[in-house]
Amino acid sequence: MMCDECGVNPASIHVTTITGDERSERNICPICMAKMHNKFLKIDFSSLSGVLSGLLEAAKANIAEQNDPDIKCARCNMTYAAFKKSGLLGCADCYQAFREPLNALLSRVHGRAQHVGRVPKGAETHIAIQHNVDRLRQELSKAISEEEYEVAAGLRDQIRALSAQLAVHPAEEEP
Repeated sequence: MMCDECGVNPASIHVTTITGDERSERNICPICMAKMHNKFLKIDFSSLSGVLSGLLEAAKANIAEQNDPDIKCARCNMTYAAFKKSGLLGCADCYQAFREPLNALLSRVHGRAQHVGRVPKGAETHIAIQHNVDRLRQELSKAISEEEYEVAAGLRDQIRALSAQLAVHPAEEEP
């Protein structure tokens, strides 16, 4: 059987397309299928699980697009839809206006919404201490919920000591 697309190569792939009540079947060669693959979603056709997960991801993306919030910046009147289309925010107030969807977007793309990486020179010590205090506070909450009061007391003392260091050496602010 020859390929229905090019008519030259032997067909080894059978494609059935169902649209509404209409059903069409075609026999395609691997070369034409590779060309057509770009038209399809990025789905792993080698296994049923790949096909299903690809379809689920596409459905999630469609639902997310349909459920975009109808938010508008009060200062520049930019909508969230306009931001998604251009990728650029209109003003500094857009960060606050679009806070929730931006956090969700950043978490989806980068795995977290808070920057983790290099810090400005001169601020390394202050930021490191603040991160330690934040980490210790989380451990303190966990220790209290697990009723480990001795551990909690030690964590409380460490937090107090680090907080005292922050009070003595506040972060240097840029002019």
